[in-house]
Amino acid sequence: MMTQRFIQEVTAWIGTPFVHQGRARGHGCDCIGLVIGAAAKLGLRVVDERAYARRPKSVLLRDKMREHLQPVSVDAMEPGDIMLFRIHKWPQHVAVLVDGGYMIHASADVGRVVKHRLDDKWRAHLDSVYRLIWSDHV
Repeated sequence: MMTQRFIQEVTAWIGTPFVHQGRARGHGCDCIGLVIGAAAKLGLRVVDERAYARRPKSVLLRDKMREHLQPVSVDAMEPGDIMLFRIHKWPQHVAVLVDGGYMIHASADVGRVVKHRLDDKWRAHLDSVYRLIWSDHV
């Protein structure tokens, strides 16, 4: 139930402008801001660290995700899971898997939150997958 509400909330962010380190639906967010903002809206306690570059060149994001989320194998991923992608060799972009093999993410290239198919190009960049832990729900 919470996963479906999370997907609905993430979907409501479509069209939000891309803003580095933004966290506000309709006003601006980046890829991790989309996840943090949507989870926080549903009352999930989230850790929000903003000490990151626009294009981080480290495994810091992966380390933080492993610390706060449940890792999931790529073969077991389900709608509502958070996918971490390698861009320019580093794990630095996240998207939320939604129904029908689509993903929603804040795209710097497009300039806003968008929904599109998780195609072979994106799958080739997939680094790891994580699940929100709803038992922490307030």
